[in-house]
Amino acid sequence: MQKSSNNQSTFGNSLSGRLLADLRRANTEAAKKERFLQYLSAVFAHDLGAQELIAALSLGAERTVANVVRGGKASRGRADTQTNTVIVEWEKDLSRTGEHAMEQLEEYLAGNWRSGQEYRFILIATDGIKWRIYAPDWSTLEMGQFSLTSNYSLREIRKFDLTEESLGEFPFFLDEILFASQPKIATLESIRSDFGDTSSTFINSISFLFDCIKDFSHHSELQVALDQWRKFLSVAYGRFDASPGMFLVHTYLSIFAKLIAFSVIAEETARGDQRVKSILSGKEFAKFNVERFIEDDFFHWVNAEPYFSRLKPAFREINNRIGEYDLTDVREDILKGVYQELVDLDTRHALGEYYTPDWLCEKIVEETRFTETYRVLDPACGSGSFLRAAIAKMRNESPQIDATTISRRVVGIDIHPLSVQIAKTTIIIAMGKLIAQSNDPVTLHIYLANSLLVPETSADLFESTFKVSVDNRQYSLNVARIAGPDEFDSLITFCDDLVRQHEGLIAQSRFFKLATSALDGATDQLKHDLYFVYRGMKEASINGRDSIWKFILQNSYKPVFLRGQFDLILGNPPWLTYADVTNSDYQQMLMGLADHYNVTPPKRADIPHLEIAAIFVAHSVNYFLKPSGTLAFVLPRSFVSASQHENIRRGTVSSLELKELWDLNDVSPLFRVPSCVMFFKHSASDNLRRRVSLPTFPGKRLEGKLPREHLHWGNATRFIRLEDVSWHLSTLGASGARSAFTVGGSTQSIGTNAYEKKFSQGATVVPRNFFFIDLETDYDGGGFVGRTWSVRTATAAAREAKAPWKNHSLTGRIEGDYIFRTAIANNLVPFALFSPPIVALPITENGSDQEATSFSLLNNADLLGRRSRYAAAWFSEAEHLWDKHRTEKNRKNGIGLLRWLNWQNKLTDQNPSARYLVIYTSSGQDACAAVVDRQDFDAPFIAEHKTYWAEFGTRTEADYVSAFINSDFANFQIKDFQSRGLFGARDIHKLIVKVPFPRYDASNEMHKRLSALGRKCGQSISTYLEKEIAHDASARGLGRLRARIREMLSGEMQEIDEIVSVLSTGRSIDAAARRGKKRSRQPRLPGLFD
Repeated sequence: MQKSSNNQSTFGNSLSGRLLADLRRANTEAAKKERFLQYLSAVFAHDLGAQELIAALSLGAERTVANVVRGGKASRGRADTQTNTVIVEWEKDLSRTGEHAMEQLEEYLAGNWRSGQEYRFILIATDGIKWRIYAPDWSTLEMGQFSLTSNYSLREIRKFDLTEESLGEFPFFLDEILFASQPKIATLESIRSDFGDTSSTFINSISFLFDCIKDFSHHSELQVALDQWRKFLSVAYGRFDASPGMFLVHTYLSIFAKLIAFSVIAEETARGDQRVKSILSGKEFAKFNVERFIEDDFFHWVNAEPYFSRLKPAFREINNRIGEYDLTDVREDILKGVYQELVDLDTRHALGEYYTPDWLCEKIVEETRFTETYRVLDPACGSGSFLRAAIAKMRNESPQIDATTISRRVVGIDIHPLSVQIAKTTIIIAMGKLIAQSNDPVTLHIYLANSLLVPETSADLFESTFKVSVDNRQYSLNVARIAGPDEFDSLITFCDDLVRQHEGLIAQSRFFKLATSALDGATDQLKHDLYFVYRGMKEASINGRDSIWKFILQNSYKPVFLRGQFDLILGNPPWLTYADVTNSDYQQMLMGLADHYNVTPPKRADIPHLEIAAIFVAHSVNYFLKPSGTLAFVLPRSFVSASQHENIRRGTVSSLELKELWDLNDVSPLFRVPSCVMFFKHSASDNLRRRVSLPTFPGKRLEGKLPREHLHWGNATRFIRLEDVSWHLSTLGASGARSAFTVGGSTQSIGTNAYEKKFSQGATVVPRNFFFIDLETDYDGGGFVGRTWSVRTATAAAREAKAPWKNHSLTGRIEGDYIFRTAIANNLVPFALFSPPIVALPITENGSDQEATSFSLLNNADLLGRRSRYAAAWFSEAEHLWDKHRTEKNRKNGIGLLRWLNWQNKLTDQNPSARYLVIYTSSGQDACAAVVDRQDFDAPFIAEHKTYWAEFGTRTEADYVSAFINSDFANFQIKDFQSRGLFGARDIHKLIVKVPFPRYDASNEMHKRLSALGRKCGQSISTYLEKEIAHDASARGLGRLRARIREMLSGEMQEIDEIVSVLSTGRSIDAAARRGKKRSRQPRLPGLFD
């Protein structure tokens, strides 16, 4: 069905309008169903195929389904409407019984699938007005037999509501989900729907692929492919799903990419097994002069027997669905959706949202200048979105450009094996008919490699000797005399040819003679190095493990030959942090690069938070970019304000000059992390360590709400407002210790905070499920010491645990001497601490009975020596789990559980004799601080790492500092310097105690008044919380509680802000008024002291 004339549109609107009115009046499911079928017959009256399906729907209204599982027994059920392709569950009112409808669909689908049917269903729940489309969540399927389990679930994948505004769209919605009577237009959403993880194409194809799992253990070439796939992904993601199942999911997507690429070039769908085999081997692409599209990569095994024959049904399944599409004029990155959905099941909903939407790629490309000779690089190309946008601009500005020229000018690199194949396919789709029209070879320059590759044998970043790896053995190779990437390819091909042409290992002298005649100008050193590379490849071949080494070698070292070749570098580099990288050797290499370019944060504590993207920026500018070139990267917004990126903001990174900044914070939907775009140039200064003082530079602020994430820029402009702004470098704290880019003028908070050095971060009491506990014994509040308690991992700790600690809960008994109180962010509100949790810790207090002076750690032997056998057993089990699941870096560095618990002495540095503490939250919109009086607790109090703490000799001074940290004024001062999350300002850490503030002076009346206000607020909020027994302590409920408390204290907070403002700046500034606009939307609540 196609959208055509106004008369047809009016006709459709009229019928849809009458249908909507009738459905609203209908009182039964049967009446709604009958009226809907009348509507279908009228709207699709001239479509014979649709009429056949309508008849089937009518006949299937009472169709019976066998083997529906209810209560664990096989029974017989009835789907309200079912055909071979559609199950419709009708409800009277879907808004009231939608969950029941989904459960019914699950039962009916399970019954059909157990009856031996393939997955051929569109699952619909509707009341005629609301339409919800479902599909199986394949992660709940048993991968061995790929059959439905008893607890599988459905996922909603699409919805449509029939309203007065959507009358015209309703026939087209029905045509798409029921009839598909016209060739489909290829869009990101349609491709994801038809080939993604809820599609019948995927579910049926993957069942055949999973039949190959049993071969991994004894088929060496298949195992090599799996091992090397894991190796590359371990660098790309750190932690990822490394199962054979996920490898096969990636294989499915690789097959799909190759088949759809052929359909684009040939303008037909592959038919016949031999044609498919020729496509998967690359021979069909060679006929179109396309080079390097298909190589012997990790997924080429599907073209070898016996796998090709076993997988023929999967190839047909994919091809048949591709045949439904019109692929003659595709103008968007159609593969991005299905790629990000299937790239990693464990993280598909999180990682996927970091891929750049087309509108943003197109806008960035639009802002950059192209000439007819410009070369473009994306060093972390993903699915190829930026390269597609660049090709579109080349074709638009140079209509006569040919595919060969485009392919020479566009280069991509990615370390994800699947990304490389998908990006190649995206480029083929972007060039479209130009490929078939080309008379010259079209070589795709997309490489599986690490863009940050550096020599491994030398401290000099740009030495020429590299270590190459073949089958887990390393060989040195000096590339100094290799002219470029093509010559390097020929050298590796030479070695691979010798592997295949000679049955045994040839001697080194024979190799030298062959190399001398075949390789012009090869030095003796190069021939020597190549011989050992050849020998490694040959030994792998002899052991049946030779299938992919040529591919890996020819790709992995390509970045070496791309130095200084690009006019424009675009991309969205990895948003992993240094701490996310689990491979210790890779961490060491990254730190070497960070040091070399002066990217390393000045403060050691910031190093774990350094985004790898910062190293990508520096390395790409210094290594790949021409001196006159431009780099534009999509980056986390932490580059604007976070302390780990001070060097980039200060202009001290080697050869890096920031030219423009776009703030994307107010655009949605976009990423799960606030983001920005930064444009860099190669620094014109000869001083690689220049320091820029308070720069001003141009930029933009984008804001708007898009109807969906992926649009073209031409469509997105209606929803996004661009504002030209000037950015400034503002500073906070003594000597400008912290910086941030701000709009509206540069600000410098001058002066020191007397308490900055007093505050320290609490102890790293993680994994929490080893230490946070719930009592299984009745407790009367009288203290824990003197008896043994039955305990288990705290429910909240177990629920919130993340991999690899999830599902590792402890139960047992523990002596009361090892039970302590603590606080995390969820226990703090302004001026008060509530419900402090209990923790079990292997520590003891040192000192006399009258006064403890310090804490000491106790190992298992110490605990047994103290006759604490229950504590010894508890922490022994915790240590066993730690040793089993700790990171590679911690294992390599010998970091045990006790050392981790006392990381940087943050536990033993706490003083148990200090009566008064001030603790505040390390993150959040605003800092929440409270005074802790240790004498008020039934167990010793320990500060945890989600809080910062300082000890005080008097309650008066503690209240003074608590009032300052809770003040709106102080929190307002740090807003531009906080990193941001989806819900606004996030990290606080020591920012709040960088705001200038004097030490308490008992003779100063203003100081005494501030302390009194802090004490009064604390007492009142503690009393209030005792009455609010049923408050909601969830993240959202806690936010409401904190906001309510600040509102209740509005009068007192205004006076506090006046005092803090004067003490901090010498001026009276009504900080509360600054926040009034936001709070005016909330109802005015009576103050506690009214």
